[in-house]
Amino acid sequence: MHKSRDYYITPFFFFLIVCTTSSLFAQVSFRPTMIFVSENQRIQDITIVSQSDSLQEVAFSSNFGFPVHTKEEGLHISEGRQQDRFLYDLTPYVRVFPEKIFLAPGQRQIVRLQVQNSPQFESGTYWTRLSIKSQTTSPEAQDNLVPTGRQSTNINLVVRQNIGVFYKHGEVNTSLQLLELVTRQENSVLHVDPLLKRNGNSPYIGSLEVQLFSAVGELVSQSSIITSVFFETLTPLRLNVADLETGRYRLVLRFTTSRGDATSARLIQSEPFEIEEYVTINNVEGG
Repeated sequence: MHKSRDYYITPFFFFLIVCTTSSLFAQVSFRPTMIFVSENQRIQDITIVSQSDSLQEVAFSSNFGFPVHTKEEGLHISEGRQQDRFLYDLTPYVRVFPEKIFLAPGQRQIVRLQVQNSPQFESGTYWTRLSIKSQTTSPEAQDNLVPTGRQSTNINLVVRQNIGVFYKHGEVNTSLQLLELVTRQENSVLHVDPLLKRNGNSPYIGSLEVQLFSAVGELVSQSSIITSVFFETLTPLRLNVADLETGRYRLVLRFTTSRGDATSARLIQSEPFEIEEYVTINNVEGG
């Protein structure tokens, strides 16, 4: 007897910022990994490339959502409040042509995304997640390889990857506000957990760099991450303090609207936002 099962892999490819095509499970890759369109440029071409050794069926759909990090649930994709969806959901205005394609091994194809105009658009940034679902088209074709009387299971791996689609309409602006900063040391790791709120009419998409300085101004530890603040979220980051002596240190957090996977011209720009605080490191080994 032969059984065929579909297994869905739905990682947070989108918004971990935003989109990782080199995943172990990825059957197709794509460029760009973030899409920014505007009222003057409503169309964006997307190149899809098969990474599989079998024929792939690739389908496109979109739905509203954004990443948020909370103490209770950690990092997850939220659909937001009904009011959020009403104000910012771009999904009803997004079209992809064609909606489904078939790729042979190594084949590439260009699909076109278009954002339709609406009189409801006011100044600001609207967004959605473009979902790219890929799967082997004919797992049943392997039936002929299974000897009669033997039981086997074909795994048809279905992978969903997501691209952030952002539509900028009129004058757009964004900035950050610090609601709370919590720091704590656990063994050789300093946890830095800023709680942030986005101001303005657009998401804050950029990066965070954290630096730790000694009493004499020497940089002793640093780390950076990409970050996205759509409404309110934690942006946790960890610093290695294993080799530091016990003492008081200056902690500097610097947020900028720049990141490696998108040009600054595409991102909504804002002045750098810095936070400074003093922390005490208690390190028995280091001290």
